[in-house]
Amino acid sequence: GVVRVIRKQKAAEQVLRESEARLSRIVHYSPVALAITDVGTGVLVDVNRAWQEFLGYRRDQVIGRNSLE
Repeated sequence: GVVRVIRKQKAAEQVLRESEARLSRIVHYSPVALAITDVGTGVLVDVNRAWQEFLGYRRDQVIGRNSLE
């Protein structure tokens, strides 16, 4: 029983990792400027290449900051 539960958990974790990787590729390679923010704080969690080119900021300059900063 325990081995099956662990296998199912590992399989679910793998599916989640693959899903996150697909979403990340969609966001980062989208030609539309996209930013992901923390809903509660408004802090930028991630931005894509189009966003960086459009606004002229590098990713490392804005991650962890909010739009007022």
